[in-house]
Amino acid sequence: MEGLGNMNGLKNLDAENIPAFDGPGLRKIAKEIIIQRLFLILHVLLYFFVNLLLFAINYLTHWSYPWFLWSITGWGVVLSTHSFQFLLYKKGVVNLSTLGMAYHVWGYIIINLFLLFTNFFTNVPIWTFHPWFWFSFGTWSAILICHAVIYFYVVPSKGESSDKNWLERKIDKELQKLQKIQKLSKSSDSEE
Repeated sequence: MEGLGNMNGLKNLDAENIPAFDGPGLRKIAKEIIIQRLFLILHVLLYFFVNLLLFAINYLTHWSYPWFLWSITGWGVVLSTHSFQFLLYKKGVVNLSTLGMAYHVWGYIIINLFLLFTNFFTNVPIWTFHPWFWFSFGTWSAILICHAVIYFYVVPSKGESSDKNWLERKIDKELQKLQKIQKLSKSSDSEE
């Protein structure tokens, strides 16, 4: 139960709230980056050689149906997601709302490309286009737009307090603008 009490601390997890790292902490992060890079390189090499082997098997046995493309495409989705995760970790993205938005956009792009490939590859005759793809693409686009609106307008920006709700933060911003205008108008009145 004690671990659940710390969940409120996660909402303020961003680069500004993380304490400075000392030598051992930086060493641990550097080690993690090296290990993750090694696994990514191994993943890329395995992907390349296994798919090369599958291409050869497909070419030598039954070339009329290029089934090796399923392996290349499906595994490519996983490999590109692995690469994206490594990039986010290496860049130091720790803000949970930023990670959520980044993974949502990534998933949107990669899965819709996979569905587009599936749409073309499974239709008869092959490489023709049928409109079922647009249903998933349109629905996910609407959901992504809603997520983007929430991320850019509701989630607190850097330097904003997360203790206040969205409306209170917007009111504070508007008050700051009005106070700035009021100061400018007073200074122009005093000059005259």
